[in-house]
Amino acid sequence: MKKYGFISLLVLILGASGYFLYPQFFPKESTPVLADETAETIKEVEITDEDNFPINYGVPINHKWEISFDGKLDPKSITEETVYVLDNDENHIELEVTLEDDGHSVVIEPPANGYAKGSYYEVHMANSLEYVDGDTVSKAYKMGFFVARDEVENVTFNNAIIPISEKAIISNKEKILVLQKAELKTELAKDDILKIPITHEVFEEEAIKIDEIKSSNGEVTITYSQPKFQELFEEIDIYNKILKFPLKRLKQNQVIA
Repeated sequence: MKKYGFISLLVLILGASGYFLYPQFFPKESTPVLADETAETIKEVEITDEDNFPINYGVPINHKWEISFDGKLDPKSITEETVYVLDNDENHIELEVTLEDDGHSVVIEPPANGYAKGSYYEVHMANSLEYVDGDTVSKAYKMGFFVARDEVENVTFNNAIIPISEKAIISNKEKILVLQKAELKTELAKDDILKIPITHEVFEEEAIKIDEIKSSNGEVTITYSQPKFQELFEEIDIYNKILKFPLKRLKQNQVIA
């Protein structure tokens, strides 16, 4: 199936890239650990967002967060104000938070009906959390996560894109395309987006946008540039296996979620 060159390249980039997972945790804590029953189904992400807190993708709807600490936490400090989960509208999610492993692990159970597929949530821990020795954790902590959704591949290209046949092309060099006017099936104008055949090891077609157009002696001369990504689609919704990566255990002071 023919694809626009940079569209195919985008898919390759997305498939090859890792996504978001990284540090900052409290100095007293050891590496957080995964609940065993979901360890193989969560996906790894390896880029921190601009606010510098970890974000995880592909989290199961019934995932249980289990975060381990070197110090023993005071159970009285575990409240709805110190450990909680927010949805994308910053509403508190009703769920159960407990201490396990003799006070060394905070366990955040999933909501009764699970998290909503494809939705974004945040785990928050306040700096008022206390250890049994009276010390508080060094700083507040925030971790974002996206819940896994059903696989989908819906791509609808812009119907206004105009295909140009190879027969119509006289030359195509240095962003200047010369066409035989007699071979064109429609009148072309500035800002039109064209789909033209190209010679490439991988791609057969390229999308270009007309910046300037002149017509003379039966030829149409076009100066062009690359169109913006959003100009190529009516709709694009892709979520499939090429975007999923297995989670691995990280080094000290890095977060596993």
